[in-house]
Amino acid sequence: MTYLLFFAGAFVFGFLINKVMLGFAHTLGIRKNYQDIIRWSDTTKPSLGGIGFFIVFLLSIAAVPIFESNVENIYSIKHIALIFGASLSFLMGLADDAYNTRPLLKFITQVICGLVLLYSGIKIHLFDNEFLNGFLTIFWVVAMMNSLNMLDNMDAITTLTSISVTAFMIFSYLQQTVSDAFILVILVGILASLLAFLPFNWHPSKMYMGDTGSQFLGFILSALSILLVWNNNLNFAYENSLTGLILTVTVFTVPIVDTTMVSVTRIARGSSPFVGGKDHTTHRLSYLNFSDRQVALIVVMIQLLAVLIAGYALVSQTTFALALSGGYFLVILTLFSIITRKTKPLVANE
Repeated sequence: MTYLLFFAGAFVFGFLINKVMLGFAHTLGIRKNYQDIIRWSDTTKPSLGGIGFFIVFLLSIAAVPIFESNVENIYSIKHIALIFGASLSFLMGLADDAYNTRPLLKFITQVICGLVLLYSGIKIHLFDNEFLNGFLTIFWVVAMMNSLNMLDNMDAITTLTSISVTAFMIFSYLQQTVSDAFILVILVGILASLLAFLPFNWHPSKMYMGDTGSQFLGFILSALSILLVWNNNLNFAYENSLTGLILTVTVFTVPIVDTTMVSVTRIARGSSPFVGGKDHTTHRLSYLNFSDRQVALIVVMIQLLAVLIAGYALVSQTTFALALSGGYFLVILTLFSIITRKTKPLVANE
């Protein structure tokens, strides 16, 4: 009941933050130099959502002592690393929304966020080689920070995807025997802030989350997924290090598929994956004559089904459920590869 009350309070607080900011700020994230910014909508709107996410995140940290009386458990090195990395990713995103920072600076900051996790002991356990585990951890953090940023190209897509991922991680936490009030409070706060932002981001949106929001979400969701999905403490019917990998790619189906398709097609035509263009999986659905709202519903249904299948795998913990999870991801990847071949996108210079 205490967690439900906190969720309700965080939701109301997050909604009011967005409402207030929308009332007096109309320029943050609306840059004068548009040549590097490719958005689906030609209408300029403020990128304020990430500020609300971070304020609720700080509120959640302040509320942790209500749920955990042991100070050592609240301020462990892993928790400090999460706070530091989240703050760094937020500030970098804020700077990018305000000044359009160079890609190299963003990349270096993302790598630092990954290194912070490694220093605290938060890393993926997939290989026997610790160097490979460390490299994969940094790659995962950088990839998710860029994936959510790239996915934020149409109204509500990234918001809905993040809601489903966060809800799954709360479910995963509740399935495990390890108790960490800090992690659960942070997840509840993130979910509340995302739901509070959704009415402002649903088509036709009033504001975007901007790099401020996508970078923050990319870091915090990738970091928490390492603890709750990659390195799950569940007892499957067999010991296999690939269990966490399969569950993770399933839970993050939409951002992984979108980033993969965009990167492959851009490299194939000789352009940088980091150059903007209207060639995302969401855009390609629009080229098939789906409206923006229909695209949002299609994407969220794909993502929701992925989360439900992964949730089934967590509950049943069987080989069949795990195979179903991996199979679903491959089906979606194949489906969008076919759609990609059959649609002609608009690239940055078109």
